[in-house]
Amino acid sequence: MKKATFFTLSTLRKFTLSIILIVLSLLILTSCKSKENPPPPDLNRGFTCNADITYGDLSATAEIARTGAGVWDLKFTSPTNLKDISLSYSEGDVKVSYKGFSFSMPESSLPIKAIGSSIIGAIDNAATQNGIEVKGSGDDVVVSGKTDVGNYILTIDPQDDTVISVAIPDIDLSVSFDSFVFN
Repeated sequence: MKKATFFTLSTLRKFTLSIILIVLSLLILTSCKSKENPPPPDLNRGFTCNADITYGDLSATAEIARTGAGVWDLKFTSPTNLKDISLSYSEGDVKVSYKGFSFSMPESSLPIKAIGSSIIGAIDNAATQNGIEVKGSGDDVVVSGKTDVGNYILTIDPQDDTVISVAIPDIDLSVSFDSFVFN
């Protein structure tokens, strides 16, 4: 009587094929999971952009530059009554400039719902990656968190971590960005 050998060429092929299918299945499941829970975007760097701002009934546009955490420049380009007003945030102070006239004050002196401070607060908070929630949403990444003015929602392009928009529903503020370039 002949003894059957366990590792025949046919059995070895089936075993190898099974292992390959298991590994591929795990890779597919892992890639699906990472799309649902993408990594936090790297926002802790400088950038420049243009912003279309809607704050209640007010519509405005501005040029925004971030050079570091808490260091920002914001220059309104419209409407006429805000045009050429510049705000420079640095180390807890704000320098307000308009056509050669300027003054500085502590950022804490601004109203809590100030447009510039609200936008800056949301993006700086998301950049720290503390207390944020990151989710995939279609082709975009959505980062949500909370600042002193309320909950915010940032929409991010996952290809290059550029910010597409910021919304702070608690104060009826929404901002969409274009020409977003990291420095």
